Amino acid sequence: MRRFSVFVFCTIGLLGSCIAVSATAASLTVLNKAQVERAATVALSRRSVQDRIINDLSTATLKNMPAAGRTETATVAIRNSARDAVADPELKQLWTAAVGRAFDNVVNGKNDPLTLDPDAVTTLMRTKLADTNPQVVALLPSTATLDVPLTTRSLPDLRVEAKWVRLLPIIAGGVALASYILAIGISRRRLRTLRRSGWWMFGTGLVLTGIAFAAPRWLIGIVLHTPADIGRAIAGMGWRVWGPPAALAALGLVVGIMAALFTRRAPENRITRTIDPVPDVVEGQPGVDVWDCRV
Repeated sequence: MRRFSVFVFCTIGLLGSCIAVSATAASLTVLNKAQVERAATVALSRRSVQDRIINDLSTATLKNMPAAGRTETATVAIRNSARDAVADPELKQLWTAAVGRAFDNVVNGKNDPLTLDPDAVTTLMRTKLADTNPQVVALLPSTATLDVPLTTRSLPDLRVEAKWVRLLPIIAGGVALASYILAIGISRRRLRTLRRSGWWMFGTGLVLTGIAFAAPRWLIGIVLHTPADIGRAIAGMGWRVWGPPAALAALGLVVGIMAALFTRRAPENRITRTIDPVPDVVEGQPGVDVWDCRV
C-alpha cells in the first residue's frame, strides 16, 4: 500500500509539473500582449488580410467622396493608393496597435474601439492618393475622416480564463511540490524515490520540449490546418515556447544526478568489512579470524 501511495503522489507531482509548464508557456505567449502584437505583423503579411484592408480603405475613401467623383478612374486610383498604403510601414504600426486594443478587450475586459487610427489612416491615404492621382485627392473633402474598423468576428470575453491561466503555474506548481514531498516522506527508500522522480521529470521535460519545437513548425498546420506563417510566428517566440519544458527537463536532470550520487554514498549501500576474532580457542588448534563482509 505504501509503494502504491508513493507511485500515486509521484504521478500527481508529474502531472502538476506538466500543467504548470504548459500554463507558463501560455502566459509567456498567448497572454503576452507584446508577443500577440508581434504575431499580428506576421498575419498582416498574408494576402487575404491585405486584400481585406485594401477593400476597407477603398470603401471608406469612396464613402467620403461626392457621388460625382466616384468615377471608374477615381476608384482605380483609390484602390492603388490603398495597396500602397498597406505596404507602408506606418500602416503596419496602426494595425499592430489595433490588434493590441483587441487583445485588451478580450483579455483585460476593456472596451476600446477596434479601428485603425482614423486621423493617421486619413493622412496616409491622402499622401498615397496624392502620389497616385492628384486630381482625385482634390475631390476628397478636407474634413473627411476615414473610419476603417478592424475586421473581426464577435470577440469573446476571456478575462476569467486568462486569470486562471496566469494562476495555474502557481497552483499546479504548489500541488506538484507538495505531492513530491509527500511521496518522499512516506517512502521507505527516499533517495530512490527522489532519483526516480528526477528522471521522470527529465524525460517528460524532453518530450514536451520536442513537442514545443515541432508543434509550431509542423503539428499545428497539420492538425488545425492553419497557414504556415502562423506556425512560424509561434516558433519565432523562441524560448517562451520551449523554455518552460526545457527548464523542467534541466531540473529533473539535476535532481536525478544528485539523488543518484547520494544513493551510492548512503551507508546502507556501502560495502564494509569487519574482523571478528574468535574468543575461544579449541585446545590444540591455532586461533582463527572470521571475515564478515556486510553489504
